[in-house]
Amino acid sequence: MHGFSHMLTSGLVHGVIYGVIYKLMRHLTLPEVIGMAAVVLVGVYLWTRTTRAPAKKYRREDRR
Repeated sequence: MHGFSHMLTSGLVHGVIYGVIYKLMRHLTLPEVIGMAAVVLVGVYLWTRTTRAPAKKYRREDRR
C-alpha cells in the first residue's frame, strides 16, 4: 500500500509543480524560454560545482 500512496502523492505534487511552471512560462516567447533554460542550466552547474565534496586524490601506492 505504501507504494501506491507514494505514487499518488508524487503524481499530485508533480502536477502542481508543472502547473505552476506552465502558468509562469506560457506568456514567454521561444527566445526567452531558451535564455531562461540556459540560465537555469548554468546555475545548476555552478551550484553542483560549489556544493559537492572535492574528489579524493589517491597516491600511486594507494591504487594497488
